[in-house]
Amino acid sequence: MSFAARNHQQRELVAQEDDVIAQAHRVLRELSAIDEVRQAFHLREIELRTFERDLEARHEQGVVQGRVEGTLDSLMMVLSSRGIPITLDARRTMALCGDAVLANRWLMRALTMGPDDLFAD
Repeated sequence: MSFAARNHQQRELVAQEDDVIAQAHRVLRELSAIDEVRQAFHLREIELRTFERDLEARHEQGVVQGRVEGTLDSLMMVLSSRGIPITLDARRTMALCGDAVLANRWLMRALTMGPDDLFAD
């Protein structure tokens, strides 16, 4: 084989190797892009789960607060029907209440006790 033929053959092999290397680089870039998308998707899933947990917690807080408010409304109706004046301090105490058990305790006391014993703990 002549020098020119060998030189031509080597150039073709180098060109083929360059093509293979270029294809490998394209595949690696595509895999890298796929991995980035996968990571972004995973982060999005985490954000979504966190949002759902926060939403559920806020919903539960709203339900509890609604129950407390309903109990406090009942407490005020009981006090009013018994002719017990609802002082500004009593209103402030009730407004600050976020505990359903405590609000129920006050309601039960309001049925039988006087105003001085109502908020005593």
